[in-house]
Amino acid sequence: MDALIDEIVAKTGMTRDMAAQAASTSVDFLKQRLPSSVASQIDGVLFGEQARSSAEQVTETIKGVFGR
Repeated sequence: MDALIDEIVAKTGMTRDMAAQAASTSVDFLKQRLPSSVASQIDGVLFGEQARSSAEQVTETIKGVFGR
């Protein structure tokens, strides 16, 4: 999650606290709208608990959901 927060700070100029709130809101939004099989993996990917293959699986599932 820190990497996501850092990216938001770098790209928007938000304070770290504001970026953390934006990241948390965005992650919650995605988890509510993605299939449960993907949503359950988001925390693991963001907090480094899953291997790279999990991130790739999430990416492929998202592409399938949005047709990209």
